[in-house]
Amino acid sequence: MTAPKLKIKKRQTLADQLRAVLSRLCRKQTRTRREDYLRKNQIALAFGVSRPVVREALRKLQEAAGRGTRGVGSFAAAGGPSEKLN
Repeated sequence: MTAPKLKIKKRQTLADQLRAVLSRLCRKQTRTRREDYLRKNQIALAFGVSRPVVREALRKLQEAAGRGTRGVGSFAAAGGPSEKLN
């Protein structure tokens, strides 16, 4: 008797979910002024996640983009979250 083959889905972490949402927001919106961007703590409150989750999501976003600027800060385009994360 052979064992049945199971397809196991990998669950996404909160950081991965947030990275995907922020990526969509960044593609939709163009911001030119620094005041138009949310800070990490504002993103955390808006999406109902912790700041470490936000930092991880932004790190993954920067890795995917292949760039980041140290000492300037991490920002995501403002515009209000349309979804809460699990």
